[in-house]
Amino acid sequence: MLFTFLTPGKSQNAFSPKTAIGFTAGYNISSANFESDLRFATAIDGAFLPGYNAGLLFTYVAPKNLGIQVGLNYTQKGWVIKRASNSYTRNINYLELPFLTRIEIGKGDFKLFGLLGPSVSYFYSESETISIEPGTGEQVFTAFQQPIENEFDFAICGGVGFSLSTSIGIFQIHAKAGQSLTNFFQYKREENGFITSQNQALNVNFGYLIKL
Repeated sequence: MLFTFLTPGKSQNAFSPKTAIGFTAGYNISSANFESDLRFATAIDGAFLPGYNAGLLFTYVAPKNLGIQVGLNYTQKGWVIKRASNSYTRNINYLELPFLTRIEIGKGDFKLFGLLGPSVSYFYSESETISIEPGTGEQVFTAFQQPIENEFDFAICGGVGFSLSTSIGIFQIHAKAGQSLTNFFQYKREENGFITSQNQALNVNFGYLIKL
């Protein structure tokens, strides 16, 4: 009986609009793109920072399998900078609103889909971790320690995934990459020299949705 209960439901008409709402959660890896007009920029050794995201998910797919996917997520971004045996880690927490075009491919209950569109994020908290060996200079990461001055982060996102429609709901997995178009630091020639300071993130998410 359990097997029958989980068996995909009847295929919907390809031209019938489909609306669903649910939740999503996943794993992030993030970094930052720094470009500076100061010499130290050539010595930046970055690493990926792991994090998590979770939130609400809404999808609407109209005739011809073209639709939208909108979310409201808590997401962790940031970066790690390493110099010799020293390191600086910045964790930044955002509320994110992605508004993506969704294009589905396939017939029946199993669909492949692509995602493309903008997102806007609002910064609301952060934390930092500094690891410096004695005698190596306490000012090594000063340029990266300034406060986040642009609370809104605008990005362009793209991704791919697949979904399975069953009698108990829709299950989906997708991977999405995002590149910020705005800087989180203001350019200050004497303090940091950062011409560019932008978030970069890749996330893999699982979602569960209920058909409306």
